[in-house]
Amino acid sequence: MATIVASMSMSLDGFIAGPEHRVDEVFSWYQNGDIELETNMAEFRFHVGEANARYLREAWGRIGAILAGRALFDITGGWGGTHPAGQPTVVYSREIPDGWENTEMMRFAPTLAEAAALAREIAGDKMVGTSGTRTVAGLLNEGLLDGIEVNLVPYLLGEGHRFFDGLKNTPIALTQPTVVEGEGVTHLRYDLRK
Repeated sequence: MATIVASMSMSLDGFIAGPEHRVDEVFSWYQNGDIELETNMAEFRFHVGEANARYLREAWGRIGAILAGRALFDITGGWGGTHPAGQPTVVYSREIPDGWENTEMMRFAPTLAEAAALAREIAGDKMVGTSGTRTVAGLLNEGLLDGIEVNLVPYLLGEGHRFFDGLKNTPIALTQPTVVEGEGVTHLRYDLRK
């Protein structure tokens, strides 16, 4: 069965975005090298260092589906119908947004548990990637999250949107991290102890 892993870039003081959802600093590592990596969307071209290129290629190769919340879907405009990772996306939304319908690449589910189950089914033996503060907190609160990847950047933002707000069932025990040193970022991977 597919695992569900939350992955976000985060400042040292715990923010995934600054005020007004600005991500310049936390996403800075995507543009600090000479190796160009293309995504499914032309406007998302990354220029990373060698270690980050290896990390991203390996991470992208493990993803079989994306699980997203409605807020992130709305902020991104639904990625134009296809997530930059190029994988099918399941959106947790109480209703299908106006102008959208279920397609092979974009599906909607009315509850987080149903969205998680559908994303696992689509991913098969691969991983379900997810992000967004409310979605991650909901998955943790419902015991549906299997792992956490933090791409830790050397910034202190002081304010904005925290990665782990809204947790109810704490403390949550994690395994020792797998650590990959990148250019301008440290990649940390934890599994949840269940």
